[in-house]
Amino acid sequence: MDGSEIWQKFLKSGSYRRQLSKYKRLELNNNCKPSNSYSFATESSLKDKKIEQVYATVESNRNDNVEAEVYDKYSNYELDVEEVFEPTLDYSTEEASNSQEDDTNNTLSLASFIQNWSLEYKIPHAALKPLLNRLYIVDRTLPTDPRRLLGTHHKEPDLVKIEGGQYGHQGLDACLRRVFWDLNQSRCISINLNIDGLPLYKNGTDQVWPILMNIFDLPEMKPMIIGIFHGKSKLKFVEEFLKLFVDEAEPILKSGISINNNLLSVKIRAFICDSPARAFIKGSVNFTSFHGCLKCITVGERSNDLPVNIFPVTNASKRTDEGYRNRSYGEHHQVYKVRENGKLKQIFVATPLRRLPIDMVEEIIVSDSLHLLHLGITKKTVENL
Repeated sequence: MDGSEIWQKFLKSGSYRRQLSKYKRLELNNNCKPSNSYSFATESSLKDKKIEQVYATVESNRNDNVEAEVYDKYSNYELDVEEVFEPTLDYSTEEASNSQEDDTNNTLSLASFIQNWSLEYKIPHAALKPLLNRLYIVDRTLPTDPRRLLGTHHKEPDLVKIEGGQYGHQGLDACLRRVFWDLNQSRCISINLNIDGLPLYKNGTDQVWPILMNIFDLPEMKPMIIGIFHGKSKLKFVEEFLKLFVDEAEPILKSGISINNNLLSVKIRAFICDSPARAFIKGSVNFTSFHGCLKCITVGERSNDLPVNIFPVTNASKRTDEGYRNRSYGEHHQVYKVRENGKLKQIFVATPLRRLPIDMVEEIIVSDSLHLLHLGITKKTVENL
């Protein structure tokens, strides 16, 4: 077996491929970039160097035992990074430091670019992960997990079991701090709140009740979720549903939030709900009942022409916040019926909203265009055509 055959056998061995791969990794990790200041040994020159060493050894040792010994020797040969390149005299330490700083800045820019790009174009994690795995070969400082790159929150949400399902509370404070993280002066804002239920599927009982918020002073800002309920049926007890929200909102509405040593004052402008949700959160009877008017104390009566209730008196006295909080309107307030000691007893629904500094009559509005016009008069008119 001559030196050429030994070399060809060595090139086909797994040891050569492993050592060559190790050399490439070392070159990559040390940011080996071709420049006028470096003198690199290419892969072909490295092979030529090894061929000369093998030939020299084979010529001096002609017997087969020595040839096997030579092969064993060079199959275990380890590449040293010092054999690959040697710094020339004109390459200074200061230039090396500057090169490393430039590489760091480029790395930070690349990570920031990928993060902003994936958020702007809504790239899913399943598509982002293969890209990061490929880029990791080029830059080992980049994360390979999209959750780490985007700073995804890994903590499981804290769910509270309430009657009929579970409730998850993100928080009013967290939503406001996310929007006004760079607050540089004190200011006051007004917020609108929406509570409503909607089914998750057409054929099923699963439904959610989110507590949504938007900032009236920032109309371009999208609505944010304060909390959300999920269950197999409608909510049963408003006390359980609104407890966490009111516990958090009460001190915020009174004292505000301190962000960057600046005070953010918050005021509730209105609760925007449809009629069933409005009656539920207020603890009042539904609008279809005789005492269902939210604005005045008029009493309805059954229509002789249509299967609906009508309110013939239009100049009745208006309801007030004080009268509502004192439960002065009798059958207008919703009650629970419980049995104690064999007797049926009625208990008023104690909505947690009574603890907030709001007007229970004026700030829980009824005149929104969606339910009065588009889903109200317009819908009735179209159905009767």
